[in-house]
Amino acid sequence: MPAMICRFLKDGTLTFVNKEYCRYFNKRSEELIMQNFFQFIPEGDQEKIRNHYLSLRKENPMVTYERQAIAPDKRLRWQLWTDRALFNDRGEVTEYQSIGRDITDQKRLEKELLRSQKLESVGMLAGGIAHDFNNLITAVLNNIYLSKKYLDPGHKAFERLETAEKALKKAGALTLQLLTFSRGGAPVKRIMSLAGVIKD
Repeated sequence: MPAMICRFLKDGTLTFVNKEYCRYFNKRSEELIMQNFFQFIPEGDQEKIRNHYLSLRKENPMVTYERQAIAPDKRLRWQLWTDRALFNDRGEVTEYQSIGRDITDQKRLEKELLRSQKLESVGMLAGGIAHDFNNLITAVLNNIYLSKKYLDPGHKAFERLETAEKALKKAGALTLQLLTFSRGGAPVKRIMSLAGVIKD
């Protein structure tokens, strides 16, 4: 069976492991039987896992949950386990049987998919904002252009309008970056004058 299977007592002592369990943890069955499976669980998660299986009763004999485990290479892996309580004739729990599989790759793919969906949402939002913002910038730039027509180039207000015009053109370039991002395009790289950036 391609799944890991084990049986254990209330304190976590293993009483049975199948070949897949041995293969996964890179140990022989005789090295695992009568050992505690909590050695493979991060210390911070042990109490939570213990509570999972100790809560099992006749009316509710099974529980499925995800947990982390320490692989032989000392890396943390994600696993999905289903624990089932085994009872004697008096209805008392004698031990637990557990079936598990590694879901690390699945968790990674889910995380990447979620990140991709978030980026898509941010991209759509950025695109909408960029379009609206660009329309506002265009309106302001047109008014600055018309205002300059009525002023002499030596007028103080003319100089200030030119400063505002430069700033708005930079804002326009920013909206272009947002639109590029929202469409999934590659960012445009160009050489900048550091002195010029500091002066601005």
